[in-house]
Amino acid sequence: MKTNKAEELLTIINQDIELDISNEEKGYLETAKNQLIKKEYLPKITSQLRTSLTPIAMRKELSKPLSDLYLKLVSQEFQSRGFGGGLGVIFGQI
Repeated sequence: MKTNKAEELLTIINQDIELDISNEEKGYLETAKNQLIKKEYLPKITSQLRTSLTPIAMRKELSKPLSDLYLKLVSQEFQSRGFGGGLGVIFGQI
């Protein structure tokens, strides 16, 4: 059975929340989880989660269990291939 990207991300987050990660990281995952449950816009959720985790990763304080999720976020694995994917890049350069 094929799952969509939102379901896949929710599954990963549900697994990662139970692992040994910081309270700060758990808070970010809980926020993303709640947004996914409410079926909010996936690119917005992934962008916010990536933006929240990046400073932690840059300080090399990202919990090891979150490294796979973070790599998927920065590689845009959860990015929709549909309309709007590159608009942020275009407007960000103006």
